[in-house]
Amino acid sequence: MRLRGAPSGARALRIWGARLAIGVALATCTRSAGAADPVAQSPTEIVARERPSTRSFYGWKILATGEAGGVVAAAALVLPESPLQHWSSTLGFIIGMPFYALGGPATHWTHGAFNKGLLSLAGNIVVPIAGGLIGQSVHCAPADADINCGTRGFAVGFGLALITVPLVDALVLGWEDIPDDDAPSSAIRTATSSGSIAEFRRPRRPRIASFTMAPAWNLGPRGELAFGIAGRF
Repeated sequence: MRLRGAPSGARALRIWGARLAIGVALATCTRSAGAADPVAQSPTEIVARERPSTRSFYGWKILATGEAGGVVAAAALVLPESPLQHWSSTLGFIIGMPFYALGGPATHWTHGAFNKGLLSLAGNIVVPIAGGLIGQSVHCAPADADINCGTRGFAVGFGLALITVPLVDALVLGWEDIPDDDAPSSAIRTATSSGSIAEFRRPRRPRIASFTMAPAWNLGPRGELAFGIAGRF
């Protein structure tokens, strides 16, 4: 005997079969739509926009400071018969060495290149010492070498390094990429042939830091004369 209102087994099977068919159809349609849409298949790629920049050479500042100081110091060592034995030779070496040692690193640091400044400073210290040792060994290599071959050879090798290091520093490391600034700094209005007003904007120039180095001297109360170097960064 079957109760009224209770669905039969066949009717229940038909209801669950219909629900299953509807679910399969919806899943198939969703999968087909995703396969047909290429945007849905591949993720969105974000590409960084490269800022346009201009290659600029600031190594001329290294040549004007470090190279000039290196030439003066090298001349004070190599030109006299005995290095640093005369007051003029000693004065030239004292004036030239600070410009040589700090000209390249200070130029890099004022342009925001801290690593280049450290590399330049290390090269200014290590290479002349190595050049002096090489020059000493070369001058004292012959059997009939002079008794002062070590001092003279070290001075020659040291002086050649003083001239070479700033030159290499300027030509190899003295470059930077300056981004082109799109922000306008001023506008120029001109009249066109049709009578309308055209406005042209000038790009803003980037500001570059600068520094100043100069020799200094001081006369003490007892007549002591001291030489040095002063700088502003």
